[in-house]
Amino acid sequence: IIKNEDVLYRSNLVLVPNQNFQVTLNLKGPINDIYAVKEQQFRVVLNLDEYVLKKGENNIPVHIEKSPANIKIINSDNLWVKVNLDKLTTKKIPLKLKVAGKAKEGYYPLTGELSQKRVSINGPSKYIDLAYSAVANINITNLTQDIDSEVEVKVLDQDGEVLNTVKSLPKTVRVKVPIRRTKTVPINVKTTGEVDDKKQLKDIISLPEKVNIVGERSEERRVGKECM
Repeated sequence: IIKNEDVLYRSNLVLVPNQNFQVTLNLKGPINDIYAVKEQQFRVVLNLDEYVLKKGENNIPVHIEKSPANIKIINSDNLWVKVNLDKLTTKKIPLKLKVAGKAKEGYYPLTGELSQKRVSINGPSKYIDLAYSAVANINITNLTQDIDSEVEVKVLDQDGEVLNTVKSLPKTVRVKVPIRRTKTVPINVKTTGEVDDKKQLKDIISLPEKVNIVGERSEERRVGKECM
């Protein structure tokens, strides 16, 4: 158990991710109890508020706060772990919206909106340097109406891989994606001017002959009448 991790932030330090803190306990007691003992019966504490810490490797003693009464820990006064710390760094990166899936047939998504265009991230300096952008993912599969939701922010490196070693502030952002009905309407070609007397206009063909439009129902009906 790590206690008082918040003291690191006051010194602009942070734990390097993916560290495995372990100690080996030398136990003494009845043989049956020794074989039956489980890891969960011990509480080993690493208190970060008791020592002056620095960037890089720190050797810190740990304490035993809980252990079975019938078991003695022979090396309890000589338990140390190596703790790697890095400089706590903050920077801002651009936030993008990524829309996945397709709305239900007959519907189409308009351009989505984010509650903000940039986010702050913090973490170990070596990982902050790898951060390139952030993304908010939203799925619109089979939707027929607008979506307005809080979405988790994911931090990406330059290759688009998620960086779980840094934190985004805020952790979530608000995403709005308008979903509108679509309608297929013919194209009505309107002409101006007159054809020369020696020539005859045989036909006017539009390519394509029809287009899909997106909008509110009232607008679709009005456009449909004008195009008929």
